[in-house]
Order: sequence, then structure tokens, then C-alpha cells
Amino acid sequence: MESRILGVGYLRFDLFVQIGTHTFTYDYVYGSTALPSSSVYDDCVSPLVDALFHGYNATVIACGQTGSRKTYTMGTNYSGEGSTGGIIPKVMETIFKRVETTAPLT
Repeated sequence: MESRILGVGYLRFDLFVQIGTHTFTYDYVYGSTALPSSSVYDDCVSPLVDALFHGYNATVIACGQTGSRKTYTMGTNYSGEGSTGGIIPKVMETIFKRVETTAPLT
């Protein structure tokens, strides 16, 4: 099987990978430029968190080569200090802040 990737770098257009007769589409490609996880969050995850508050479900999957810092980016190295916590802590922080600001005062 031949794999052909059309779209590299950090561009927003219809990106896809075709493997045999199967075509897989995706929204963004982040190369090895070590973008901060906040960029990934702002581009990809923030709209999904907003959708949660409109009744939608959301899933975020990080995939890539071994050693490409998926764990770091997603935030399972979170220590509770600073803004380097990754995507998962940022999602939780955003959800709790939104709930707090939209909850009726009692």
C-alpha cells in the first residue's frame, strides 16, 4: 500500500491521507516547530469546548510518532504550576470557569 500525504506544515485547508482506497481527512498538521500547546488548544480544542455547552460531545485525539511529545502536549505531565499544563488541564480549567460564570447565584 502506498501512503500519500497532501498538506504539510501549519495550514488550514482540506488535508487528507489516502491509503489504498481509504481517505482520511483532518483539519490541521503541526510539524516539528514545537508550537506551544496553547496554539493547538486555540486552533483545535477551544471550539470543541464551546460546542460542549451547546449539547455536543467532543473527542480530541493526539497521534504521532513515538517521541513526538503527544503526552506533553495533551498535559498528562501537569504539575499544577504555570501555563505549561497542556490541553487536558486547559479544557478542565475552561469548563469549570464557564460553569462558574453561567451558574445562577444562590
